[in-house]
Amino acid sequence: MKRLLSGLLLLLWLSLASAQPIVLRVCHEDAPSYPWLLENGRGLSQIMLTMVADKLGIAIQNEAMPWVRCMLEVKSGRMDGLYKISFSPERQELGVFPMKNGQPDAALRMLTDSYSLYRLKDSALAWDGHRIEGAGKGIAAQAGFSIVNRLQQMGLPVDSSSRNAAVILHKVLLGRVSGAALQSREADDAIAAEPALQGKLDKLEPPLATKPYYLIFSHAFYQRQPDRAHQVWDAIAAVRASPAYLAAKPGK
Repeated sequence: MKRLLSGLLLLLWLSLASAQPIVLRVCHEDAPSYPWLLENGRGLSQIMLTMVADKLGIAIQNEAMPWVRCMLEVKSGRMDGLYKISFSPERQELGVFPMKNGQPDAALRMLTDSYSLYRLKDSALAWDGHRIEGAGKGIAAQAGFSIVNRLQQMGLPVDSSSRNAAVILHKVLLGRVSGAALQSREADDAIAAEPALQGKLDKLEPPLATKPYYLIFSHAFYQRQPDRAHQVWDAIAAVRASPAYLAAKPGK
């Protein structure tokens, strides 16, 4: 009888455990990045992952934290994954990107975004799509963002002491740096939100870079559940093209 009771209790426990939704713990930067990440959880990337969770019948737990800490948490395996992140070879140490033929698979991206160069109106800073000229005071950019390495590779002094796009743009306004390299939509939103910045800055064309951004998984998670990782990436691609997502509006 005791063995039968123990067996029934085990079956009950297994049944209850299997009924619990799978939970993915992912992190993202704690600074707002309109329209993708918002403090109220209604950025487009956050909406996308909610739709992905519903599509797969899983739970996705989002945690906002400083970007460098988020990357370290994923690298250590304490978090299952992170978003939104662009690809670079060295970032493969952090986690696993969706890959195809040795390259990141842009078909499985969350979004595409660009970086642009901003200067004080009519200043000497120039960008022709290949070279940046007139950057004697350096270029400001956000620490941990891939554009920092790109600027350094171009031989430019880079100020990456702030994470806030508006703060960085004020550095340009005050003449502390020659310009700012920022994600275009985030910088444009910061300018639109602050009258002090409006009409005083130029956004140079073409963009400095245009990149796809991904959700990546920690190496530990991918080793445990590669099939689940690919299910999530496939669901991201499906949601990104869905009418419901295309009609979604970020909620301020």
